[in-house]
Amino acid sequence: MNEDSAQLICAPCERPLDGPSNPDADSMLSCSACGASETLQNIVREIQEDALKESFQGFRNGLARTARNSKHLSFKPGKPLKGAGRFKIRRY
Repeated sequence: MNEDSAQLICAPCERPLDGPSNPDADSMLSCSACGASETLQNIVREIQEDALKESFQGFRNGLARTARNSKHLSFKPGKPLKGAGRFKIRRY
């Protein structure tokens, strides 16, 4: 694998997803341990949504820290974001 390689894994099981070696968007990938399966296109969409949630959570936490240390700012966090998705990327 080259330095830009990544592996799609099942988030709960931490196991690589099984599927074709060169999948297209409609290829089904699945976890052999728990049976979670989805098309590559939907897996990528879920991972992108989770990355956006994590980025937003980090921004919100930083804003809360800044407001906590300020006499002039206040911050009221909204509802917490929903939990992590079913799939994630392991980078090499």
